[in-house]
Amino acid sequence: MMQQVATSEELEAFIGFHDSLPEDTARKFETAIADWSLEHAKTQSELLYNLLEGKMIVYHENPTSIRFTAFASLCVYLRRLKDGSKHQALFEKYGHEFVSFKLYPHLCSMMYRELRTMDSFSLAVEYAEEAVRRLPEQEGVLHNYAEAVIVAAEEGLELEPAYLSRAEKDLRKAMFISPKYPKFHCTKGRLLVLKKKYKEASESILKAIDLEDSDKPDYILRINDYQNYLANIRNEQLNAKMEESIHELTVSKETLEKSLESTKTENLQMLGFFIAIITFTIGSFNLVKLDKVLDTVFLLFVLTGCLIISYVAFTILFSNKNTNKWKIIGAFSLGMMLLGLGFAIHTFM
Repeated sequence: MMQQVATSEELEAFIGFHDSLPEDTARKFETAIADWSLEHAKTQSELLYNLLEGKMIVYHENPTSIRFTAFASLCVYLRRLKDGSKHQALFEKYGHEFVSFKLYPHLCSMMYRELRTMDSFSLAVEYAEEAVRRLPEQEGVLHNYAEAVIVAAEEGLELEPAYLSRAEKDLRKAMFISPKYPKFHCTKGRLLVLKKKYKEASESILKAIDLEDSDKPDYILRINDYQNYLANIRNEQLNAKMEESIHELTVSKETLEKSLESTKTENLQMLGFFIAIITFTIGSFNLVKLDKVLDTVFLLFVLTGCLIISYVAFTILFSNKNTNKWKIIGAFSLGMMLLGLGFAIHTFM
């Protein structure tokens, strides 16, 4: 296929835009591309793809850097469209050409974050870590690491506490460099929700809304995102209160059950005590009437055995599950042995 000679005004304008950019390691490189993409990427996406395909001859001292600018512009455009499949295909087809650029793992992290699977969240965090290693002072890169970790945690990916601690540290550093960038405050609010600090989280989101530039074309979309986060915070608060109420009810139920169990045990002990007194009293009268010693022994053994077996029966019926079964078996065996001895004495006396 013949290459198209780069003579169009659009190409010249894009080259002029590229030449006006700072180094690709600077935060302003990323924000300038984001602003350009918001205004031009939709109408000039074909030009950008043609540059990546090599369908246009570019007379420039560094054509690879122009192609990287086109690549980064398409990344921003597809990310805003939330077109994950095309975004991933862009990296699969052209990404290997730009691995040497320091900003590449940063762009790669944001692509994987938008795929919204557990594996992609994990990859987003890994590429964000690599981006911070390459550009440890770039606030956009620092913020992206924090956001990648926060999104992964929000979606249920199990992360060690060290990840959230580092995310908080990097986000604080990014906000120190750019304290008035709205999205940084929104991300801080999302981090505070994970820490269950709902009041501070709402304040951070409201701060983001206040700092947002109403003249930007995507202002409504950004505000809508912030309002959704505020709604999520309210839902989290309600869920937290409900869980707290359920926990309090559970604790109250357990306390009541323990109290009832204790009362029941005490009542059984009193009942056993009165039965013992009554039995002892009746047995004493009977003992007085008996003339033979063996009859007295028989009655004592039988009465004692019956008391022990009755106690064991009450214990089995009304005690909790933690009662030592070996003690019950031992007591029951003792009661049966006393009954057996009593009746043996009565039979052979």
